[in-house]
Amino acid sequence: MNKRTIIPLTIIVAALVAVGIYVKISLDNLDGDIEQTKQLSNNILDHFKGDKSVKDYPYQPSTVDWKADYLVLKEGGYEDGINITYTKDFNEKLGTEANFPGNKAKGVVVIGYDMVEKGVYKSKLGNDEKAYQRNYIIRYFDLSKKAIIAQDTLYGDDPASTKRLNDAGVGGGLPSDDAVVNSIKKRLQ
Repeated sequence: MNKRTIIPLTIIVAALVAVGIYVKISLDNLDGDIEQTKQLSNNILDHFKGDKSVKDYPYQPSTVDWKADYLVLKEGGYEDGINITYTKDFNEKLGTEANFPGNKAKGVVVIGYDMVEKGVYKSKLGNDEKAYQRNYIIRYFDLSKKAIIAQDTLYGDDPASTKRLNDAGVGGGLPSDDAVVNSIKKRLQ
């Protein structure tokens, strides 16, 4: 083989290996989060079992005064009958992982996913495809009040103005993890 063949081939192999490693790490983290979700305190799990989701609880605005006595969860579950998922990564970034499994937690921060229609893409054939902005809704659920006491929406990127044929998505990117962490820190100060 000559250098013209080896260099592109090496780049392709390196890219495939990097993608494989990323997918493996992501799946391992998800499996760990699912296992930890099963171990959460009944103080938390009892609020989100069966078909009960954080959105089913009333919104009663008040001050979030939990200090660091909370855990961060994601809306939706991977385990039957549990509609939240523990997020080790966010809890580590916020310094709340010591609260696991949540026996003494005063509340939980539940990160939910949302999309807002922002327009329509027109294909060359004249077909319409909606364009969305992807967002996170961060709900602060007080365990003793059994209510959402605060809520923030973090808006992602606006969708691109055009959709290329090879684009997999029809929306802008989600807010970054740093934006989520900073928003939670700001609310809980």
